[in-house]
Amino acid sequence: PCYLHADTGANALLEGLQLRNKLISAVVRAGFFLMCMLQLVVHGNFPARFWRAMRDAKYPCPELYVYSAADTLLDERALDELVAYRRETGLAKRIEVWRVEDAAHVMLLRTHRQQYISRLRDMNDWGVNAWRKRKFLSEWSLPQDDFKL
Repeated sequence: PCYLHADTGANALLEGLQLRNKLISAVVRAGFFLMCMLQLVVHGNFPARFWRAMRDAKYPCPELYVYSAADTLLDERALDELVAYRRETGLAKRIEVWRVEDAAHVMLLRTHRQQYISRLRDMNDWGVNAWRKRKFLSEWSLPQDDFKL
């Protein structure tokens, strides 16, 4: 999960649009901030409610947090605090964290392909299938072709 900061959302939007014109970028950024302010007035502080829900969730299975320190759209401090809180309060039976230093936003699979696939397979065993076994469900099998893209 990622804390929903308005400036991070604006940066994500601008990154996706790949605008070269600084004036248009400034207008898009201002429009995004205006939309965030309107959302705050109409719906309340959605980012704070979302983060409280993430922090206090009672998931029925173990958790795996995968992220990169190089992700400029991620509030790493907030995520580290979330994981620490969930561990300290015992809200999760098991929490695993895989943090890398060099992958851009949502680029872990491309940057660390074999490690990513290995982590997914491991989590499928210790997380998904362990939970499914306790619920008397059949095993969940991952594809054997190493996630051909």
